Amino acid sequence: MTNEEKSILLKDLCSRVSNGGYVKVSVESTVGFGKDCVVVDIHNLSNFVETTDFNLENVKVYLRPMFSITEEECDEIKYRWIYTDKCWDANHIADIINRGRVEVCDISSFIDWLNKKMFDYRGLIHMGLALPAEEGIYEIK
Repeated sequence: MTNEEKSILLKDLCSRVSNGGYVKVSVESTVGFGKDCVVVDIHNLSNFVETTDFNLENVKVYLRPMFSITEEECDEIKYRWIYTDKCWDANHIADIINRGRVEVCDISSFIDWLNKKMFDYRGLIHMGLALPAEEGIYEIK
């Protein structure tokens, strides 16, 4: 893992847990003769770092691919943030984000919403720094 990749991953982790949220991660550790992956909920990143044998290279965040957005979530984005008059397909999330416009004053709330919904808007899955979240992994029971 390069220093740039570590920086991107740490920035993503910090942004997700800083607003009182939690993140599910797979932590790979050597146990006995093999490797063991454990799913951990991180509510407090500094506590996680202090209480585990923390090595960022062994952490993979579970995130939702952008294509997993539901119709309801897409509608919420269009209603709350996006002006879609330039979109080719106002029902396709990539087109909405790429060609729609988010007002500057709304950017932070939009990013907070993406973080809360655990979307991989930084492309960490593609870079091998995150794992696709299984459906329902972040549902509160």
